[in-house]
Amino acid sequence: MHLGGEPLDLDGIARGLALRWAGRRLGGTQHFVEVGDAAWCSGRGPDGAPWRVGLDDPLADPSPLAVLSLIDAACATSTATRARIAGQRVERGLLSVTVVGPEAVAAEVWSSVLLTTPHIADVAVRQRLPAAWVTDDGKLHISPALEPRVLWRR
Repeated sequence: MHLGGEPLDLDGIARGLALRWAGRRLGGTQHFVEVGDAAWCSGRGPDGAPWRVGLDDPLADPSPLAVLSLIDAACATSTATRARIAGQRVERGLLSVTVVGPEAVAAEVWSSVLLTTPHIADVAVRQRLPAAWVTDDGKLHISPALEPRVLWRR
């Protein structure tokens, strides 16, 4: 789809809506739903602890770059590879952006926006976004708002 001559990829919004609807359909207070690069964590995990969600390494290392602790939160990741396939402009030097929030659609939108935004750290701090991003040198960056949710990082 194009809007004003620019490509518009609605996949992320669709994933966010799918997570919202699945969470409502499941009801209750304890479930984990994953759709592609997005997840909804309702309540706590089966062991009573917060859900633990790994951030994938976009350079294909099988071990996660970090592990997040989430309760009643959505987590969405946008990658440069997927964005380029959809024809979107990606900010030079970024491989992926992950955003955590109380709503899956908003997390999806913010992860896509940040992937195409220069000065991502400034925007994440100014907006108080719980975000993580990986630069093309493989380095993980974490915003101050996400830091309390990080259990472990490589």
